Amino acid sequence: MKSVRLACLAILFALSITLLSVATVHAARYAGPTILVDLAHGENTRGLCTLFAVMPEARWAVLVPSEDYKLPNCPIPPAEILVGDFVKIADRLKDFDMIIIGQPTRYLTQQEVEVLKQWFHSLSGRVLWCAGDSDYPAQGGNQEIANHACDALLAAIGSKLRLDFVSVEDTVSNAGKPYRVVGMVKPDPRYGAETIAYGVSKVLFHGPGAVAWVDSTGKWHKLTDPNTPENLVKIVVTTENGRIVEHQPKQPGAPGEFGKAHRVGEQGVFVLMAAEVFERGEGLPNIVIVSGETPYGGYQPIVTYRYHGVALSGPRFVRNVLLWALQYPAELGMASTIEEVVGGKLASAVEATEKAVKDIAAKVDSLSKDVEGLAESVEGLSTGLSSISAMVYASTGLAVIAIVVAAAAIAFARKKQA
Repeated sequence: MKSVRLACLAILFALSITLLSVATVHAARYAGPTILVDLAHGENTRGLCTLFAVMPEARWAVLVPSEDYKLPNCPIPPAEILVGDFVKIADRLKDFDMIIIGQPTRYLTQQEVEVLKQWFHSLSGRVLWCAGDSDYPAQGGNQEIANHACDALLAAIGSKLRLDFVSVEDTVSNAGKPYRVVGMVKPDPRYGAETIAYGVSKVLFHGPGAVAWVDSTGKWHKLTDPNTPENLVKIVVTTENGRIVEHQPKQPGAPGEFGKAHRVGEQGVFVLMAAEVFERGEGLPNIVIVSGETPYGGYQPIVTYRYHGVALSGPRFVRNVLLWALQYPAELGMASTIEEVVGGKLASAVEATEKAVKDIAAKVDSLSKDVEGLAESVEGLSTGLSSISAMVYASTGLAVIAIVVAAAAIAFARKKQA
């Protein structure tokens, strides 16, 4: 069933690209989603070309800090390069359905945060993906900048999601080392998020942080807590072999932050990526995605397809996330329909089979009872035959005795005549 599903996804992906190409010829507005990738806040470009390639039907743009910024020579290059920061391009933000900020190592200004807040709430269907990091000092120095930058933006737009100031490891599901976490793609079955798992299973979260949430009082919670709001959707988790560690601060008063919802030494399932769905009543929902690692950039991005010999679903996973969040189902929508039809027929076949098995079982039970009755009859007949045999033997014995007596009488009579 899994191989059939993957084959369907491949065919439908090709079909969706073809249909999009035809549509763009006749449409005034670009037919696919429009996505802006941030490179203006210290993010690096590792995996950027793969990111563009996983969704070629999208119109990609990048925000760079200066005119002389060197971009990689990608087979599918971005359609547009914008220069400056979010404030300088504020009038262009309306053109984008989605903005991805992948592990920033420089803070956004308050003006930038305000501009992004206005963009996010201005129309339905907006998507913001802010990716943080662990508390390992390689990214963002000892101030855990990526997480602070994302958390400030998340708070400003009214999101409950936060990036906690810890590191997550997995002692079993990893690419050779516990900090090279191979996350499990297990989206909560709400808002159609289960489609994110189509054709994927494991993705790399290299040295990730943990995703948490805050309530109305400002208290931090794990996303695995039972009181987690329904509009918060878990997407990627560790196995039950996950554990929380801290690289900084080493002691109270040292640079960095202690974990808010997670504590050193805790073990179990931890959330590496989640989404918050803002339903607007009319139109598409707005969605915030928060991840403890980044889809591009970083030390080794989520979009990675193989790492230290471990096969990964990075490209397919990132594509699925984009398709789901942008409500642009492409092959996933068609795959869902096919699965519903096939699943319905399969369910009917299973139901018919179960009924047939029950009918056969009933007939076997009835036959078993008949056999038991026959066995009882045979046993009775056997008993009867035994009785008859005894009577026959007894009668035969009496007859023999009678013959012997008669013979003796005849012999005695002849002797007397003589």
